[in-house]
Amino acid sequence: MLDSEHPGDRPTEADSALIAEADRLLRRTSGVPVVAILPFGSRAEGRARPDSHVDPVVVVPDAADPHPAIRALYRALRPLRQQENLAIDLLIRSKSSADR
Repeated sequence: MLDSEHPGDRPTEADSALIAEADRLLRRTSGVPVVAILPFGSRAEGRARPDSHVDPVVVVPDAADPHPAIRALYRALRPLRQQENLAIDLLIRSKSSADR
């Protein structure tokens, strides 16, 4: 099917840019070993409203302690949250739980 038949199936260009910037910040500035970043929710699916969150699942190695990791990941996203006045809800999963 053509994308024009289901315009909500893909993120908008602006949402794609936000998701890409979040990915870049999480991988390069958090200091957390990131295995994968899986965007989900309304921005990733092209159904976002102006007040929608960015909702990435961050997959970390099994040995990573999630408590310091979550603080470091949120700290890495601070510039994006402040610049865009954007709410971000992170979910962290270990590699083994994400593989299920």
